[in-house]
Amino acid sequence: ASPETSLTLSFNQTFIDDVRVNNRVVEGSDQTQATIAAGVSTILSRNTLLALTAGAGLTDDSPDYCVLVSLPVRFDVPMP
Repeated sequence: ASPETSLTLSFNQTFIDDVRVNNRVVEGSDQTQATIAAGVSTILSRNTLLALTAGAGLTDDSPDYCVLVSLPVRFDVPMP
């Protein structure tokens, strides 16, 4: 969007195989999870970034939604 701001769009899909206990398959333990997410990141200062992401589940096995907020901060540590 600009040198200070970026946009992201992602798709994540996970296949989870059947769970086995004592060599027996646990019924209904296999899953297919898929989510789509969109986000924005912007530089707040020389050492700080703000990232916001919102996602939605696309399958019954996926969470209905997710919201992620991160605030990475870089610390200038003097090296001897």
